Amino acid sequence: MTLLEKRSLFILAGFLAGTSIGLYVFYPLVGQFSSLLISSVLVLCSGIFGILLLGSFFVISQWINKKLALEKKFSTRIALDLIINICVAIFSSSIAHYTLLKVVLGSTLTQIWEAYKESFLTLWILMVVLVLIYNVSMVILYAYSHYAEGQIADVKMERKQLKLQFEALKNQLSPHFLFNSLNTISSLIHTDENRAEEFIRRLADTYQYVLGTHQQKLIPLEKELEFVNAYYFLLQVRFQEGLNLKVDVPSQLLTHQIPPLTVQILIENAIKHNVFSKEQPLNITVEVAANSLLKVVNNKTIAPLAVKSNYVGLKNIQKRYSYFTKHKVKIVNNNNFEVHFPIIKKVA
Repeated sequence: MTLLEKRSLFILAGFLAGTSIGLYVFYPLVGQFSSLLISSVLVLCSGIFGILLLGSFFVISQWINKKLALEKKFSTRIALDLIINICVAIFSSSIAHYTLLKVVLGSTLTQIWEAYKESFLTLWILMVVLVLIYNVSMVILYAYSHYAEGQIADVKMERKQLKLQFEALKNQLSPHFLFNSLNTISSLIHTDENRAEEFIRRLADTYQYVLGTHQQKLIPLEKELEFVNAYYFLLQVRFQEGLNLKVDVPSQLLTHQIPPLTVQILIENAIKHNVFSKEQPLNITVEVAANSLLKVVNNKTIAPLAVKSNYVGLKNIQKRYSYFTKHKVKIVNNNNFEVHFPIIKKVA
């Protein structure tokens, strides 16, 4: 709905509310006026008054909202809105009603009050009802708007998460990794058929995990570590005694969750940024830093000359974690390189 359509609907609602109240208040008094034309003018003026009154309600609500946001103190904000709007409605309608009767009849204030007391009381009750209807409508519109904004935010967050998941998947399915794996299989077929068969099976397990979890936001730690073991087998065949991986995670934490490929990205990151061999191996440890933290630690060897770090993998992990917890992913770069990240408890 465009702004013009909203304003037109608002004006129409005000006019209809005003004319309806005008008809209800002035209809019993029609016989006391000199002509039907005067009665029609009174009802028309009531419609214009209804537009101005709803406009004043909106302005008052906007002003109060600047002083006291609806999100912060909902009950207080609604009560304040009701009280002020009722006071404004009763006061302004009384002035307008008196003015119209004064112009048409020419009587004094006392005479008008004595003759039309019930008319004023009816008007005040209708004003209270109008304010209640207005405020209830505004609360419903606010709730719907808030819900719609939340839905839009959820969709945007979902898209960002899927994008990050896709980036992690794209890195894992890189042609370079597949090329190295095929070369390894080609070498093993001629030297160790049993190990070649095991390598192919672990490679299939690796890709099955990657393709099966690329749309999942969180995965049990147990599943991630099973995948890491299969991935480590592939790496060990290639690097042999130059690479060591130790996983020490208590069994009670295995049902907790982490974003898929988190540990794998950190292992790949360690391999990418270190030159290692049998004489100077790369040692990677996956262990618990605290009851709610997991850490991946690797020693630092000589850095490859051709590799420049943009921290793409680490940024991917940090962004994904930001959607699930307020706890930050911590990076410690001293004698060893450490990444500490939260373990997320599974919600029943």
